[in-house]
Amino acid sequence: MKKSYLFYDLETSGLNKSFDQILQFAAIRTDDKFNELERYDFLIKLRPDIIPSPGAIITHRIGISKTLNEGVTEYEAIKKIHKIINEPGTISIGYNNLGFDDEFLRFSFYRNLLDPYTHQYLNNCKRIDLLPIATVFRLFRKDIIQWPEINGAPTLRLEYISSVNNLAEGQAHNALVDVIATVELAKRLKADIKLWDYLENSFDKKIEHERIEKFSNAFPNSFTAQKFAIMINSKFGYKLNYAAPVLLLGESEKYKSQLWLRLDLEELSNVNSNSISENTFVIRKNNGGAEVLFPSYEKTNVLISSDRLKITSSNLKFLSSKENLLNEIINFHRKFEYPEIKNVDIDAKLYSRGFWSKSEKEEILNFNNLDWVGKVRAIKQTNNLDLKELFFRILYRNRKKIAESDFHDLSIKFYNKINPTSVDSPMIDFKGELKMVPQTALREIENIVATRDLDDEQKQLLKELKEYIEKEFPENESQFEMF
Repeated sequence: MKKSYLFYDLETSGLNKSFDQILQFAAIRTDDKFNELERYDFLIKLRPDIIPSPGAIITHRIGISKTLNEGVTEYEAIKKIHKIINEPGTISIGYNNLGFDDEFLRFSFYRNLLDPYTHQYLNNCKRIDLLPIATVFRLFRKDIIQWPEINGAPTLRLEYISSVNNLAEGQAHNALVDVIATVELAKRLKADIKLWDYLENSFDKKIEHERIEKFSNAFPNSFTAQKFAIMINSKFGYKLNYAAPVLLLGESEKYKSQLWLRLDLEELSNVNSNSISENTFVIRKNNGGAEVLFPSYEKTNVLISSDRLKITSSNLKFLSSKENLLNEIINFHRKFEYPEIKNVDIDAKLYSRGFWSKSEKEEILNFNNLDWVGKVRAIKQTNNLDLKELFFRILYRNRKKIAESDFHDLSIKFYNKINPTSVDSPMIDFKGELKMVPQTALREIENIVATRDLDDEQKQLLKELKEYIEKEFPENESQFEMF
């Protein structure tokens, strides 16, 4: 099966992956040498249940009128994206896509009743992320491109890398411009094919597992066989060379992620049976995820300062002398579960609800194959409460007038969730975060106008957003004067 790379980027109405929506999707499909084969770029119509984040609006500059007038409906757009990214042999790639875009897509697929995971494994499809690849190149191949700084501090932000290396022309945070920059950056990094291949393969679960098995044991000839590694992660920051020494504790029983214990933190030496949660810091890494692992050897150890190496060595000696305590640490983190969030909205239940049953899949397939008249009938006929709500929301978001006509009570109920009478009672996601509501957006607009240095276009975009909120949610009309 012939493989291709799908470089893609999203611009969204906000940062909440459960509740916000994609406003622009752009992608370039290439061959294995990154020669362009196909290009996609389209806007998605703002849904009637979405109040965009003012901060997002002034960043990507996609205004209300533009998305409403030029965008396609979310239901049609997400089906198109799902087909594009699931083409057999597709390696989907972005810049920090595993940190944001990929999960945003999963929730978009889920609420539009498409399989959220097939693009990760089915038909030789898989995902990689250029940000961790660029991070490793920044450490080991500084000569391959120019690496930008802001106020004397290194930065890995794509817009600055693109600017100093002339990767793409046009406005940053335009999805297509960022995709063009990502393709060009990948071309330049792949000039070191040996390092590129090592890093691309690190996103393969099987290959990563085989590599980890070859890593040195932290406690040779001792009671345990915990693997020791150097983890590269942009989140560690440039002051730590984006690197940290870590110890593999095993796999989470609940979440099936790898558990890596930071060894360079002084508080680890103070841990006891009653302070595991306070004195240990564990990184939960998805198998084949964005954190890159290297064995401990001269070239990787040099990334860790002498002070941090001393702390690491001391912590390893401490743990090696505390067999029972180490087992307690391992068991604590393997069995750890996040606190249950009450009243999670159905849009945010991708992870908690579990996979659809066989009968539910059949009902979903039937719904997706129906025209809008048939969809109305399916909503009325289903006895599955979760599917009924998801079916109805698809109708409301894409054919609002039909929804309000045929399902008046459901429409009122949903509107009251979108526009609650109190800012303390909006929809809640799986992390306990709240959906953007009109009152909050209006306050944010007022704050941005008062505190930020805006250009004329940004001022107009916020004015348009304020007018849209006041028109569509009149009871939230604001009294402040913007300009």
